[in-house]
Amino acid sequence: VEKVASQPRYVVKTHDCYSSAVGRALYIIRDPVDVLESYFRYHAKVYSPEPSIEDFAIDAVSGRVWPCSWSEHVMSWTSPSREGVEALRYEDLVVRSEKAIIVLAQIFEIEEEEVLSALQALDKESMKILEQKGNRKNLERAGNQWFVGGVASDANKDVIRKSIRVYRPEIADLAAKHGYDF
Repeated sequence: VEKVASQPRYVVKTHDCYSSAVGRALYIIRDPVDVLESYFRYHAKVYSPEPSIEDFAIDAVSGRVWPCSWSEHVMSWTSPSREGVEALRYEDLVVRSEKAIIVLAQIFEIEEEEVLSALQALDKESMKILEQKGNRKNLERAGNQWFVGGVASDANKDVIRKSIRVYRPEIADLAAKHGYDF
């Protein structure tokens, strides 16, 4: 086992819900429809037998897909009692909004130019290379098909929206609170 060098801060990516063991954190929130459509595509490539989009959407909005429902996840990280957790919309990162750059510069205590440079280096091709290096087992199970940069299906998104409206309408309310149209 390699020892991790001592640093003033560490960057750790997780899909887990908030834990009291977390110190200062950046929570990246994303549109629930896009999250579930993306997660469905991932499941469809990696696991078999592949569930139908209807079954997957119902299970996901009901919290039966790891780690929990979108709303439970968001609330676990964005509760007003979470000191040291800053929420940032994924979509603001993608377009490199001024707000996203300022927030990242403050969190990582670096210049805004460094943030912009880092974000520009994370294009789809770079992300595919990172995916190949870090997710080889799942990539092999998926027939070496890329996951990053996949095309979203409008039909799947419609099924997900319907599942949210029918089974968990509070997800739409929480999404609207974070600036997502439903």
